[in-house]
Amino acid sequence: IHSALTMTSLGARGETSAELSTALELTNLTGNSAHQAYHDLILQLNTNNGIKLHTANAIFANPNIPIEEQFVKDVQSEYLAKSSSFDLAAVDGPEKIINDFVNENTEGLISDLLSKGSINSRTVLVLVSAIFFNGTWEDQFSKYRTQKQNFFQLGGAKSEVDMMYDERYVFIKRNVQGVDVAELPFTGGRFSLYIALPQETDGITALEHSLASPGYADQLFEGLRPVRVKLSVPKFKIESTFGLNSALQGLGIVRAFDAGSANLEGISASSKVYISDVLHKAVIEVKETGTVAAAATAIHVSAPSVQLPPIELFKADHPFVFFLRDNQSNSILFQGKNIG
Repeated sequence: IHSALTMTSLGARGETSAELSTALELTNLTGNSAHQAYHDLILQLNTNNGIKLHTANAIFANPNIPIEEQFVKDVQSEYLAKSSSFDLAAVDGPEKIINDFVNENTEGLISDLLSKGSINSRTVLVLVSAIFFNGTWEDQFSKYRTQKQNFFQLGGAKSEVDMMYDERYVFIKRNVQGVDVAELPFTGGRFSLYIALPQETDGITALEHSLASPGYADQLFEGLRPVRVKLSVPKFKIESTFGLNSALQGLGIVRAFDAGSANLEGISASSKVYISDVLHKAVIEVKETGTVAAAATAIHVSAPSVQLPPIELFKADHPFVFFLRDNQSNSILFQGKNIG
């Protein structure tokens, strides 16, 4: 989401640009540094050999509406984006070329980002940012130890889930304002899945509020230590589709969505353009062998032994937040919650 909006900001001017910069926390960056940082990160992620990870950006333009050549060049050079156009008269609809691009770059995990009718003659441009992650745990769970267990949902309800189990050393941090954190690294030593588990069964709401506070998320990834634990983590697959207009307007990106006040002259100077919709779809699956995600990140663990210390418990049997994180760049590539 952040990369797609930062890509869009290349064409923003005046107060529209200022709103985007503030909401995306780019105000402390000078000149082209934010776009250069994304350029460098894209190159890093697409060349990592420890796991299967690739990112892809693209712009799809309406051939009947002129787009600024400099904007296309900037998006191609800074975000390594593909540039193409959609056909309003296409038999399968103008959305198909975009859905095919996303499907190919998420290896079929996301095949229908845009529904039929999403694009019409007033659509100037569609910017797409896709990411695919497939990682194997550094220490895999045994399928033979997975058992049906209760997962306690909000409001007192419970569901039966496939709970993975192992006894091992895990990097843990206890009681970050009532939240325990465990790191599950992937092969290759760069990416990890972090599970932020409230100590209270119904603590997920308080955790989400805390995550809105500046700097809180950073605390979750600092100071973890190796602890011998009985580790229980549910297998899960989550698919989510979001329309983000209201949420982004709540963050202060207002003018870009308003046909009367948007200034996106850097995208099209000859037409009055604005952002009509921001859509986001994500899929993640966590299982014994590892994690597959379209929009994701992960890494790192160790297991000293000798004389075994007392064993602790980390049992994710109630709602929690998870992060796929690149520990090298400190980038969160995928974030979500499992509520059972």
